[in-house]
Amino acid sequence: MKKRVSLFLLILVLSFVIFILNANASPGGLDKNGGHYCRTNCAKYGLKTGQYHYHNADGSITLTKPVTKPTVKPAAPAIAIYINGKKQSYDQPPVIDNGRTLVPLRGIFESLGATVQWDQRKQQVTATNSKIKILLKIGSKSPTVNGKVVPIDVPGKIINGRTLVPLRFVGEALGATVDYNATSRTIKITSKATISSDTTIDYGKLDATVINVIDGDTVKVNVRGTEETIRLLLVDTPETVHPTKPVQPFGKEASDFSKSIMPAGKAIKVELDVSERDKYGRLLAYIYVDGKMVNETLLEKGLARVAYVYAPNTRYVDEFREIQSKTQKQAIGIWSIENYVQEDGFHS
Repeated sequence: MKKRVSLFLLILVLSFVIFILNANASPGGLDKNGGHYCRTNCAKYGLKTGQYHYHNADGSITLTKPVTKPTVKPAAPAIAIYINGKKQSYDQPPVIDNGRTLVPLRGIFESLGATVQWDQRKQQVTATNSKIKILLKIGSKSPTVNGKVVPIDVPGKIINGRTLVPLRFVGEALGATVDYNATSRTIKITSKATISSDTTIDYGKLDATVINVIDGDTVKVNVRGTEETIRLLLVDTPETVHPTKPVQPFGKEASDFSKSIMPAGKAIKVELDVSERDKYGRLLAYIYVDGKMVNETLLEKGLARVAYVYAPNTRYVDEFREIQSKTQKQAIGIWSIENYVQEDGFHS
C-alpha cells in the first residue's frame, strides 16, 4: 500500500513539473523574464530542445534579451531669420543664451547695408554704413553707436568662430524693427530709415504719446504714427475692466495712478524686449515717464505683482522680483491683504 502511495505521489509531482515546464515553454507563452524554453519545432528556428530564447519585435529569435533603445527627443528646430521678408541662411544659427536671443552679427549687419570688419587683436567688430558707425568688443556690454554708448544686457560672444550679439541691438542700432516669435522660432527684421549721424541713440526706447489708460497695466498710445495698445511687461495689476470679474481690491488705485502719471497727450518712452507682441496683438513693453519706469513704480507702490514671466522677455525680472520682495515685507498695497496675491492672480 505504501509503495502505491509513494508511486502515486511521484507521478503527481512529475506531472506538476511537466505542467510548469510546458506553461513556461509553450510556443506562445513567455515567463516573467520575457522568454521561454523551446519544446516544439526547435530545429526549425535553429534551436535545441529545451533551449531558452527570446522572440524580438521584428520576428527574430535571440538567446540574449533584446535591449530596448531609449527614446530620443528630437532637437528643437533652428531659429529662422527673415530680413525684409526674405529668409536668411547663416553657417552659425541664432542661439538662446540666458533668455536672450543672440544672432550672427556679420550676416545680419551686411544684409542691412553695413560693412563689417573684425580686429583680431582688439577682439572688436566695426560695422559702418554711410551714416553710422558701430563698435562692439567681445565680452563688453557697452558697444558704441556713433560714439555714444548703447548698453546691452548680454555681451557679444564668439561661437564656432562667429560673433553673436543680442538680437534687438542688431536691429535697432541700424534703424530696423525686430520681432521674435518663440512659438514658431522665427526672427523677423524689417529695415526702416537709416539713423543719421546726429541721432541720439536710446537703445530699445521709442518715443510715444499717451492716448488713454485702459487699466493699471494697459495703456493705449501713439507710437511712430500708429495707435497701439501696450501691456506692461512682467507685471500684473488687479482688474477694473475685466468683462467677467468685479473690480478687485487696489485695482482702482492702480488704474488711477497710471492715469495720473500718463494723462492723454503725455510724451513717454517705450522699451521693447525681444518678443514684441502677445497673443492678443498688444505690444509688450516697459514704459518710462519722465525717466522713471512705470512697471517698477507700480511694484514699489504695491499696486502690482510680478507675473507673466516668459522667456525671452525677462530683461528686468530679477530687479522686479527684488522690488516685490521688499514691498511684500512692508505689507504695502496688495500685500496688505492676507493671501490676496497668489501665483495665478488675485483672490479676494
